[in-house]
Amino acid sequence: MKQVILTICDEERSVHRGVSFEVFDAVLASLGADPDTIEELEAALPRYMELPAGQRFFADWEPGAGEVADSLRCAVIDLPGRLAVTSDLCNLRLEHDGEVLFVGGDKDKEIWLGFRIHEDWKLTEEISGWERLAQDRRAERAAIQPLDVRRVLYGKVCEFIASRCIAAVAQGQQRNEAIPEIHANWLLEPREDLQNRAPRDWLLDRREFLECDLRDRCNRWSRLGECPPGLDKKSAAYRLGGFGPNELVLYYDIVRCLLLRCWENVCSDESADAEVEARRLENQMRVWMVTPHDDLQGFTAEEAIERERQRLPLAVSGEAAMADCDCPLCQMMAESGPVFWYLDEYHMDDGFAFSYYKTYEEWEREGGLRQPPEMTVLPPLSSKTASGATEVMLEGGARGFWQSGGFPAGSIESVELGLFALGGMLAELLCDLKNTSPEIARPFLDSLNRDFSNLRETLRTAQAALIEPVMMSFHEHLEELGGQCPPLAKQCAGLQSELLAALQRSLSEGCA
Repeated sequence: MKQVILTICDEERSVHRGVSFEVFDAVLASLGADPDTIEELEAALPRYMELPAGQRFFADWEPGAGEVADSLRCAVIDLPGRLAVTSDLCNLRLEHDGEVLFVGGDKDKEIWLGFRIHEDWKLTEEISGWERLAQDRRAERAAIQPLDVRRVLYGKVCEFIASRCIAAVAQGQQRNEAIPEIHANWLLEPREDLQNRAPRDWLLDRREFLECDLRDRCNRWSRLGECPPGLDKKSAAYRLGGFGPNELVLYYDIVRCLLLRCWENVCSDESADAEVEARRLENQMRVWMVTPHDDLQGFTAEEAIERERQRLPLAVSGEAAMADCDCPLCQMMAESGPVFWYLDEYHMDDGFAFSYYKTYEEWEREGGLRQPPEMTVLPPLSSKTASGATEVMLEGGARGFWQSGGFPAGSIESVELGLFALGGMLAELLCDLKNTSPEIARPFLDSLNRDFSNLRETLRTAQAALIEPVMMSFHEHLEELGGQCPPLAKQCAGLQSELLAALQRSLSEGCA
């Protein structure tokens, strides 16, 4: 197994040791946690490595820097300088994002996990002169005064709101015009206590990076079945880190809530004093932050923000996230692992101030969208009819009409995706059943959901002998439903003759 001599440096010490390329990749990917010390890097390693409980990964490493030369397979990670270098001989890819193999897990199953390292880390293969480069980068970082932005964004906003609301009321402005304007001004006006940057600049500074990192943590939790490690609250990455997607939405909500309450207070008290009103708003903000909210799944805003700052996903059980107990897809979700959720921003005001574009020019060039288009839209799997329904050509020429854009499950090689395709069509069928024939719906809702559950269990446990009776029961209940509810006959026939048959053919082979 190829090895690389890896040196890790922080402000206090250096350690080195020969490690495999896979371990080096895991250590490099762990830089996504923005560690400043060897201890913080060690705490981040379980993101991509399985370590025995209580084991200190760097405990038996040799003190000092290892031998570094172009002629050796060697690498250096300098944490204070945000620097990672390798020699040409290593032939290792240094990338800010990608996937690495989880180290130390199930030997019979490879698990690849995504990572992203912030762009302020320099990754290079020019190892000669690395010490001078590290010193220069350390000096550059030391020259930047650390700033706890939240002390301003949460600590000064009440003063701003109180003074601006009092002034707007005195000028006779209307509430619906004044409140969005004050909110936008707070976000856009540069402040001396923010190093002459605007609050909005700090709010968006690391949003995309943190969103990607949280997504990677969700994927790790799903793949490994355990919550990933979070950041230490004493670390700079936690204390001085940026704002993630949930905190951005919650910050908008708390500022808007304070604006509305302040406006009401000022309008009802013509002699309102800015200092008194600011103190009142600060108390209201503290109460709002520690009060559980229904749309936060029982979390308080303070708890949701704290988890995000620790780079921990917000998760609930699949059962808790179930929106409709009659929906087959909801039932599939309830049987799976945790469900991760994010707050959306679609209730926020339009306008550049509330968008996720960093510059006005970008926002204007994209036509004033709320956020940059970050997802690639896949081409449609089916064509649209004039009525707006999605017309799906199933095997054998049968046609089904699915508003949700169903597609032939039999053409899908993956068992999971095949079940998802079937579940989507069944969910639409059952929804149409409740709308068109509620008087006969309950027995069919129960029997078809039971059939779908039995099918999932049969395929999950690879019980080939049970596939045929499970499929026959499913087929019979669909046939009965089509006979009692003619408007749904086409959908029932499509599921009978094509989807179930295709799933039985392709999936029974996997269970044999």
